[in-house]
Amino acid sequence: MSTLAPAADVLTLGTFSTLLSRELAAGYVVASPATVARLKEVRGILGMPVATVTQRAIASLLHGGVVRRNTRAVHRALAQRRQVLQDCLVPLFDDACLAPGDGADLTVQFSSHLARDAFETRLLEAGIECGHESSLWTEGGDGLVFSFAHLSDGDFMRTVDIIGQTIHPY
Repeated sequence: MSTLAPAADVLTLGTFSTLLSRELAAGYVVASPATVARLKEVRGILGMPVATVTQRAIASLLHGGVVRRNTRAVHRALAQRRQVLQDCLVPLFDDACLAPGDGADLTVQFSSHLARDAFETRLLEAGIECGHESSLWTEGGDGLVFSFAHLSDGDFMRTVDIIGQTIHPY
């Protein structure tokens, strides 16, 4: 965004949760030098929500190249999952597609709310939860959203298999 509007003060917010651990709950802000002073002022008022030891551990991982290597591995794994979803699940639905971006999210549209709700009920009975586009994304539709990035490799493949088996009646 900053390249589109060079005069704008663009902040980049990120998290280490995907790269290191979901339980870490530590993020970061990339800001212009002019904005950093104001951010530090606000942070001074609000306090530091991430423990110093956690900050130092992350800094050490960044400095040692662990985060860079792990980022590459995560991106490779997500690309592989996207390919599995494209090959194994997208063809099973009349209207399914991978969500934009590099993640491992699948959106599925249904011919009616009844068909969608019946499918969702069968998935819940099989132990699989999904979200509704309308509650997850701005301008989301009436379809379902499946997110696969956080699953272990074994759970990912089991989930893909279960979804594939559950879709057959539709």
